Amino acid sequence: MKKTLTLLAVFIFSLSATSQWNSLNTGLFGQKDYVEKDGTYFLINYPNGVQATTDLSTLNPLNNGLPVSGSNVFAESLGKSSTHVFCGTHDGVYRSDDLGSNWTLSNGNIPFSSTEFVKKFYEFNGDLYAVMNTDVGAGGGVFISTNSGNTWFGTAGGMGGNATILSIMEYNSTLYANTNVALYTSSDWGANWTAHPHFNYGVFAFWANVDVMVASTTIGMERSTDGGNNWTTVTGPTGLTNSDAIGLLGSIYISGSGASQGVWISPDNGLTWIADNTGISAVDQTTLYQFYLGPDKLFLGAITEGYFKGVPLSVPNGTNLSSSINSYYDVNSNTITVRYTGTNYGNVSATLYDLTGRKIEVLPLENELSKFQTTGLNTGIYIVQVNIDQQNIAVPIKVVVP
Repeated sequence: MKKTLTLLAVFIFSLSATSQWNSLNTGLFGQKDYVEKDGTYFLINYPNGVQATTDLSTLNPLNNGLPVSGSNVFAESLGKSSTHVFCGTHDGVYRSDDLGSNWTLSNGNIPFSSTEFVKKFYEFNGDLYAVMNTDVGAGGGVFISTNSGNTWFGTAGGMGGNATILSIMEYNSTLYANTNVALYTSSDWGANWTAHPHFNYGVFAFWANVDVMVASTTIGMERSTDGGNNWTTVTGPTGLTNSDAIGLLGSIYISGSGASQGVWISPDNGLTWIADNTGISAVDQTTLYQFYLGPDKLFLGAITEGYFKGVPLSVPNGTNLSSSINSYYDVNSNTITVRYTGTNYGNVSATLYDLTGRKIEVLPLENELSKFQTTGLNTGIYIVQVNIDQQNIAVPIKVVVP
């Protein structure tokens, strides 16, 4: 492996392992979810509903059109598509096309009540996914919209009726849904689900990247390095409940309450785990909600406050980690250009990843040049990995999509 890649890994570890969590200092309890769109961050909490900020300091309530009970707004989740921001409430799903200034009902046939609601939103393959807080047999599971919330259809084919989806992630065009009874996969974007043969028990949190899969389960922390065919139990947090997981380049985060409450981080792709609670109050470590990765910050909601830390990698555009490789973002053409000027090498290719390790595209370096189209990508930091004679060089680049 090239020395440049080794140096990059050390740099990421030193930042992610030492940076502490910062309190948002909002004074708002129960911050369950966040989303960013067009430079505005949205957060929700009970009973104040949706708040918006552009500087993580001044909050503006944006609840016009959302259902109100007395003076309370029962909001549970936030999401976004290319055109709208979404809010899951006890009275159904609402959406806004003006960054939260006004909300209209966009629920379709999704069931709703004070005990059945959308707890998480995702966007996969250009479509919107709404995950319910109730089990499949009670009408829960996941609902999908292919038209930004105009209509929805429920899908849980192949899942057991007692399964409650805890979270969903996508890796290499496969969806993974971890539930209280099993891990399910879908190769057709959620239309059909298949139980993973290894897991016939609860998977509280799950994450996959180019190197590893990790699962926090009823028997402990498990890890696979061959795409999920074989799993080993590793030392780490145990007995987690209400968990969530997210990956950043070089690190994997898991949070949860239970025997090993709080936040845990692995700097070596799930092999070892250390507590990462500096800056989070002892009370909040007992009740943590889900992670949200914004363009340059990682967020985590808790029972009394919200927290964030900077993404553990930030380099100027055009930074060279190898004298023979240059990568830069062109705002005018919406492309990431990779230029290779070395000699005496065999086949050369470039792969584009996001910070979670998700592979976006692979291109050959033809005539010493490749261009990745960035139209449709979220604002954030991306990694270009160049393969030269089976040796990889990673070149980080920050992409600011207009």
